[in-house]
Amino acid sequence: MEQSLPHKINKDIELLKYALAENKINTTRYFIGFKNEINTGYDQICLHQQENSNWLIYTSGRGKKTNIATFYSHRDAIDYFYWCLIEPQNPWFYRKRWEKLSEGSK
Repeated sequence: MEQSLPHKINKDIELLKYALAENKINTTRYFIGFKNEINTGYDQICLHQQENSNWLIYTSGRGKKTNIATFYSHRDAIDYFYWCLIEPQNPWFYRKRWEKLSEGSK
């Protein structure tokens, strides 16, 4: 039997939270909210489901939303949200290994 959409969304959000924890992303850096939940944090990247079931990703700072992106699919929103939190640190995570490899190829 196929899972209902809200159940799939909840499972996908739980997987997202697990992946962020595995990458040691502090929960103070982000907010994940559903329709009626309100973000009270500052300087966070936010994933928020709207009343119309669209998903917003934005940066919250000093009570303002900036860098707003809208998604119709929760999976697309989750992918982009994950990238926003992980990508800025990825290249430097591999630096030592890259330097070893590049020294060996000279």
